[in-house]
Parts: sequence; C-alpha cells; structure tokens
Amino acid sequence: MWITEKIHGSNWRAVYSSADDAIFVGSHHRWIKGIETLRPANRWQAFLQWIGWQKPVIRENNSVWWRAYRKYPEIEAFLRVNPDVAVFGEVYGDVQELKYGHKPGEVSLTVFNTYDRGYYSTAISAMLCVCAVPVIFAGGYSDATVRSHISGKSLIPGADHIREGIVIYGMRGQRLKAVSDAYLEKA
Repeated sequence: MWITEKIHGSNWRAVYSSADDAIFVGSHHRWIKGIETLRPANRWQAFLQWIGWQKPVIRENNSVWWRAYRKYPEIEAFLRVNPDVAVFGEVYGDVQELKYGHKPGEVSLTVFNTYDRGYYSTAISAMLCVCAVPVIFAGGYSDATVRSHISGKSLIPGADHIREGIVIYGMRGQRLKAVSDAYLEKA
C-alpha cells in the first residue's frame, strides 16, 4: 500500500488519438477543444462570415485544463510516443480555495494515472518528469497508519496550508480517498 496527498483542484486528462492525429485535453466529464471559434460580434459580421467575405475569429482555448497542458511540454512528448494512452492528473492553483502557493491566474498540474487498453497505471509521474503527487507513506497497511496521515500540512512545494486529505492505493490497484477532518471543519 502507498498513500499520496489528495490534491484539491480540478480533474484533468489528455490523450493523443492516433485515429484523429490530434491531442485531446479534458476535465472529468468532458473533452475541451484546444481551438475556439469566437461568435461574431453582431449580425453583420455573422453575415459576412456566412457568405465567406470574413473569416471567423479563432483563438487558443485558455481554460485551466489547456493552460496546465501547455505548461508541461513533456506531456505532449509522452502522449505522442504513447498514442491512445490517456494521462490523468489534477490541475491546482487558481482553481479551488487551496492555492498551493500560486498567484492569481497560475495553475500547475500533478499527474497520477494512465489508462491503456483497459488498465490503469500509477507509475506515470516519474516517466513524465512532471510534478508527481507527493507520496506520504509506502508500506504495510494498518488503520493507525492511514489515520495518522489523513491530516497534516500539504507537501506541495510552496503550499502554506493543510492538505485536503489522502489517496490510499492498494496492491491490486484499488484506490480510496480520505478527506481530512481539519479541511472539512475549515470548509
């Protein structure tokens, strides 16, 4: 068994689809396009775009999920070498009330999982050289050990607050989450 810090942020995922020859980035429940087509400012611009006299305005998506992806070019390199393998992580910083030492607008990403042909793997952070989820404990299971690590200070560099909780990984890939009482009382 091993225990990692539960990061308080927003679920993140990415995959390079070999069928589409494209990178997809998403949140927990939806995929988010990397390029957005902006709506015309008025009916006249819409008409000009419709008849082909004016091109639509296109910009890069600036969501927290795409900002986190662009911050770590090694993720794209990993995805292209490992097509159709989904990478999962957590975007944190200016996302939730726990800021982990980030300034407004700053986000970071911690990677904790991959999914490949029906199997999850948690040995991904080391391969990507991306900020790994802090490991709090590795060893044999006991209730006392788990309870002693649920609360405490966050181990993310720069964080000056309590941790939200922990994630407990079993030997067969089971995963359980435990939220800190101190965090719940504060929330």
